[in-house]
Amino acid sequence: DALSRGDLPLDRALAVFEEGLGLYRRCHAILADSEQRVTKLIAAAEGLIEEPFPVE
Repeated sequence: DALSRGDLPLDRALAVFEEGLGLYRRCHAILADSEQRVTKLIAAAEGLIEEPFPVE
Protein backbone atom coordinates (compact mmCIF):
# COMPACT_ATOMS: atom_id res chain seq x y z
CA ASP A 1 0.00 0.00 0.00
CA ALA A 2 2.81 2.39 0.86
CA LEU A 3 4.43 1.50 -2.46
CA SER A 4 1.35 2.50 -4.46
CA ARG A 5 0.99 5.73 -2.46
CA GLY A 6 4.61 6.66 -3.11
CA ASP A 7 5.42 6.87 0.61
CA LEU A 8 8.66 4.88 0.38
CA PRO A 9 12.16 6.04 -0.49
CA LEU A 10 13.31 4.82 -3.89
CA ASP A 11 15.69 2.15 -2.58
CA ARG A 12 13.00 0.68 -0.31
CA ALA A 13 10.38 0.89 -3.08
CA LEU A 14 12.68 -1.07 -5.40
CA ALA A 15 13.30 -3.70 -2.71
CA VAL A 16 9.57 -4.10 -2.06
CA PHE A 17 8.86 -4.30 -5.79
CA GLU A 18 11.59 -6.92 -6.25
CA GLU A 19 10.18 -8.97 -3.37
CA GLY A 20 6.71 -8.78 -4.88
CA LEU A 21 8.01 -9.87 -8.26
CA GLY A 22 9.71 -12.87 -6.67
CA LEU A 23 6.49 -13.83 -4.91
CA TYR A 24 4.56 -13.47 -8.16
CA ARG A 25 6.97 -15.79 -9.97
CA ARG A 26 6.80 -18.36 -7.18
CA CYS A 27 3.00 -18.31 -7.08
CA HIS A 28 2.80 -18.50 -10.88
CA ALA A 29 5.01 -21.61 -10.89
CA ILE A 30 2.91 -23.26 -8.16
CA LEU A 31 -0.30 -22.51 -10.05
CA ALA A 32 1.11 -23.81 -13.34
CA ASP A 33 2.21 -27.04 -11.65
CA SER A 34 -1.19 -27.42 -9.98
CA GLU A 35 -2.98 -26.87 -13.28
CA GLN A 36 -0.85 -29.55 -14.93
CA ARG A 37 -1.56 -32.01 -12.11
CA VAL A 38 -5.31 -31.36 -12.29
CA THR A 39 -5.26 -31.82 -16.07
CA LYS A 40 -3.51 -35.18 -15.64
CA LEU A 41 -5.94 -36.25 -12.93
CA ILE A 42 -8.94 -35.41 -15.10
CA ALA A 43 -7.44 -37.19 -18.10
CA ALA A 44 -6.69 -40.25 -15.96
CA ALA A 45 -10.20 -40.26 -14.51
CA GLU A 46 -11.63 -40.18 -18.03
CA GLY A 47 -9.35 -43.04 -19.07
CA LEU A 48 -7.39 -40.90 -21.50
CA ILE A 49 -3.99 -41.71 -20.02
CA GLU A 50 -2.46 -44.49 -18.01
CA GLU A 51 0.76 -42.72 -17.02
CA PRO A 52 1.08 -41.81 -13.31
CA PHE A 53 2.68 -38.49 -12.41
CA PRO A 54 5.29 -38.16 -9.66
CA VAL A 55 4.02 -36.95 -6.28
CA GLU A 56 6.22 -34.58 -4.30
